[in-house]
Amino acid sequence: MADLFSFVGYLFSILLPLGMVFGPIVGYIPQYFLIQKSQSVGSFSPMVSYVLNMSMYTRMLYWYWARFELPLFFQAFVMLVAQCLILNTVIKITKDQMNEHNALLIRRGNSVMYAFIPSITLFFLLNFALQGEFVTDVLGIVALVLEACLPVPQ
Repeated sequence: MADLFSFVGYLFSILLPLGMVFGPIVGYIPQYFLIQKSQSVGSFSPMVSYVLNMSMYTRMLYWYWARFELPLFFQAFVMLVAQCLILNTVIKITKDQMNEHNALLIRRGNSVMYAFIPSITLFFLLNFALQGEFVTDVLGIVALVLEACLPVPQ
């Protein structure tokens, strides 16, 4: 009986972190395939991806100074990859169906792709110039506030 509890505990110690890493992107998988299948962006807003990407970047930067659970770091990385894949698909589709509204979406989508450059700049500035507990805490708060902005209507 003790072996059974040990096995179940071991199983949960593997499955729960995997659920933490891949669970949040499950809702985006059908949306990705729907966008690809219909070749239409529909009501998808690239601004959601932009906010999510900036939040994930800052969360990963925060992890550099204040180490938290490793599955949460990998979750940020997996979400970043998922959002970039969705944005890549949106940009390809909107280039094919060009009009004024879609041109705006392409510009917003491209700004998301180039959000990596300011994030790396921020990383180096914080790493070499502004080390300290206060800066680390502020970075963590910024990551939380960015992610909390998702329910705000665009």
